[in-house]
Amino acid sequence: MDMPLSWISKLRTFTFRQDANVIELLAILAMLPLLEDLQIYELTAFTGRNVSLVNLPKLTNLGLNSCNLSSMVALLERISPAVGCCLSMFKPVNSHESYLQDARRSQAVIMRYVQNYFESRLPTWIALSCEDHVLELDETDVSRINTNCFAPPGLSIWMPFNDDDPFLIELLLNADFLSTVLELDLRRWKRDRTPFPLSAFDSVTTLWINYESLVSLSKQQGSNLPQLSVLKFGERFNGRFKEPLLSFLQHRWAIKRPISILDFSPTYDYPACDLDDLEEFTGLRVSWDAASFKKDVQEYVCGTGSPEILCFEKNHQKDETVMAICTPGHPIIELWQGWSGQISGI
Repeated sequence: MDMPLSWISKLRTFTFRQDANVIELLAILAMLPLLEDLQIYELTAFTGRNVSLVNLPKLTNLGLNSCNLSSMVALLERISPAVGCCLSMFKPVNSHESYLQDARRSQAVIMRYVQNYFESRLPTWIALSCEDHVLELDETDVSRINTNCFAPPGLSIWMPFNDDDPFLIELLLNADFLSTVLELDLRRWKRDRTPFPLSAFDSVTTLWINYESLVSLSKQQGSNLPQLSVLKFGERFNGRFKEPLLSFLQHRWAIKRPISILDFSPTYDYPACDLDDLEEFTGLRVSWDAASFKKDVQEYVCGTGSPEILCFEKNHQKDETVMAICTPGHPIIELWQGWSGQISGI
């Protein structure tokens, strides 16, 4: 690459889109001591030669997109970024068992970047997802979820994962940064069990869940989340959720660590089944999005004597009947009990 060295050495942002060897890329990076943001695409080839570590003391953002895992790891091993460098790894389109061939090396290298990132900040919100042989970890400012304001991108990494190898689990359980997490997001979890105990998240007070993560929780019984008080649902609640939810709530009540809030509002919908059997959990606050209801009620405290409010399916069926009968521009009609086929208007 024919460029004046005095010019290239002053670059602060660099995007590399050419499919090239890791060694060639490292030779270029060695000429960029002021680099702050590096985005790499289509990095697939690696010769395996030993090269010196490239020091990039100002590098704070590193993005790896559409890159082969072995080449990504080879690159990450050979550069030294700034403390707090934010690594963003684009998840592969297809996950294969081939990722497991050198899994421990990949896990150790990537976790080193995770630890480095959290040396300069204390995370309060972490998202975990697991599918096939890939474990993903994401961190971003929680204001991105609660408001529409812009928040800078956070750490986003993925690692090969093998149920039979505890190495990654040990790395996670020994990670100090997890002790400050208040909100754990499992909305993209795709397995009916967590591959590790949740004891690493003793500070978590709020859990974002889907069906698979709820089933996983009910199996572990959630004893390892002593501060947990809020469940937020990331997909619409329906009948299949009821058994694992009731099992989980009953266990939390039994160990004197009750859940205080069930929040269905993040789905922007009401539950698709009746939940009046939650009445037994006195003090449990249930909230939902009532936009489709004529009622103003969007919250109910269990044990206060009106469990019929939680009969979402029955109440919605009634509302649909009224809306069908009382449509604008049509006469109000009365459906007589014991209807024989005649509808009389009034």
